[in-house]
Amino acid sequence: MMRLKGRANPAIFKAVLPLEYAVKFIIMLVALSVIAMIIINFQSLYPQPAPDDKKPLEAFPIIQNKSQFTGEEVARNIEECHSALSGLRPNNLVGKVCYIMQSGQDFGFVTDPNMRPLLNPNLPVEYNISPESKILTVLFDFTGRKIVLRSQSPERPASAGSKCAGRNESCSGAQCCRNLFCREDLSGEGKSCCKSTECSSNGICTGSGTCASGNVCVKGAWKPATPNETICNDGIDNDCDGLTDMRDLDCILKSSGQLRAIS
Repeated sequence: MMRLKGRANPAIFKAVLPLEYAVKFIIMLVALSVIAMIIINFQSLYPQPAPDDKKPLEAFPIIQNKSQFTGEEVARNIEECHSALSGLRPNNLVGKVCYIMQSGQDFGFVTDPNMRPLLNPNLPVEYNISPESKILTVLFDFTGRKIVLRSQSPERPASAGSKCAGRNESCSGAQCCRNLFCREDLSGEGKSCCKSTECSSNGICTGSGTCASGNVCVKGAWKPATPNETICNDGIDNDCDGLTDMRDLDCILKSSGQLRAIS
């Protein structure tokens, strides 16, 4: 009888072993889930810096003063500006000045043939530089997704026969070239030579209908955006909600008679 009592029942072992493995498997899944949640929460609380250590938008512009700049220094500023801002898409900015470089010598060497070997071949750069200029600004154009190099000469009265300022160049104390007009910048700092229907924002000429900082460019002048789409056939996003004319609900309701007037 004692031997019978001490003998284990094989059927019980067959039932207990699979159950034991199932319990261990469930515990392991729960533990992995807890670890994953801890890692996710830690990353959200303590975000890691980007691998390329990008500068935030608020860090610009950076003003640099030197007796002379090298092509490598200009190229480095171009690369850093593009790296920091190319991934951003702010709704209220057309462009952003990254660097203002003031030199004792002119920036006539900053040309596409000279700079191209120093830059990433896929990096888009627009050159608007006067050879005699001693002030160079490095801007990022959010509309064209490109770097714009813009020169600025010290303010001086425009004299007969002097070189005129081209598109995106400063017209503070200078005369714009033919078919260009001197436009007050939206920031209130400086003026730029632009086409007749363009406006200036952060030193970059932008087309009619562009929205920036609660304003819309209308035929060469910045005007405050309206609460609703006021005109439904001008090709301009008057209320800066991303919808133009009959694509805007305001105009759709007005045309269907559900909205008597738009104010």
